[in-house]
Amino acid sequence: MAESSLRLDREAKGSLYARAGITDCWIVNLVAHVVEVSRDPRPDPDAPYGWSSGARESLDETATVARLAVPAARIVVSQLLP
Repeated sequence: MAESSLRLDREAKGSLYARAGITDCWIVNLVAHVVEVSRDPRPDPDAPYGWSSGARESLDETATVARLAVPAARIVVSQLLP
């Protein structure tokens, strides 16, 4: 991901995904070497499209993460980063 698209990905796209009911959204932030996980979509009048994620977490390369749909399949964040 380019540093220039990070704000767009977090704010506009994140709001659209939350509005669409996508419950599990990941941004692989190559600049900071983390995976940003957004979950729990909810109405938010201050968000660009009226929705945002209620739970956000930034995971470093030593952490593991799993999709909500398959919680037993854990992925080490470092495997997602170059």
